[in-house]
Amino acid sequence: MLSSLSLRPRKVLEIGTHIGTSTVYIAAALQRLHGDGLVTTVDIFDVDDPKQGAWKEVGLRKSPADCLKALGLSKHVPFQVGSSQDYMRATPERYDLIFLDGDHDAWAVYEELSLALPLLQENGAILLHDFYPGGNPIRSNGHAIGRPFRAIARAQKEDPAIQVLPLGELPWQIQRGSNTTTLALVLKRG
Repeated sequence: MLSSLSLRPRKVLEIGTHIGTSTVYIAAALQRLHGDGLVTTVDIFDVDDPKQGAWKEVGLRKSPADCLKALGLSKHVPFQVGSSQDYMRATPERYDLIFLDGDHDAWAVYEELSLALPLLQENGAILLHDFYPGGNPIRSNGHAIGRPFRAIARAQKEDPAIQVLPLGELPWQIQRGSNTTTLALVLKRG
C-alpha cells in the first residue's frame, strides 16, 4: 500500500548514468543512511570515456567515476556498459530500488519496467524519471514527455497491481526555481 511505504534502500540499480549526477547523489544518500550500500549503474555508453563521455560535452572537469572517487564512494558503485535490457535479463541480483532514467521512448520504458519488476526485493520500488501524469505538462513552460506515461498506462492495463505515485511537489527547489518533479514511484501490490 502506498500510504505505508517506507524506503531505506541498500541496493540500487540505476538505468541511465549519463553524467553521473544521480549516481553520485544516490551513492551519497546510501552512505549517509547506512554507511554503505551499492549503486549499480548501467548505461549504453562508457560514461567515463575521456574523449566521448557526456560529462566532457557539458563542460564538467571530472567523469562520474572520478567524482565518486573524490568523494570516497567509488567502491560502492560498479559501472556497467551495455544495454539495460540485456543487463536486467542476465543479472541474478535483486534490488531495493530501481531508478529508470535511460531511454524515454514508450517501448523502452515499458520493456525496462517489465524487466525491472521481477528484480525488486520484497517491498522494493521503481523510481521513474520524466513521468508526466496524463502525459500533460506540469510546469508553466508547457513541455511534457508523454512516452513514459503511455508505457506505464499500458503496464497498468495489463497488470492492475501496478501502482504509480507521482511525487509532484517537493519541499525543495529542483530546477528553474520550481519544486515540481517528474519523478514517480512505481510499485506492485501483492
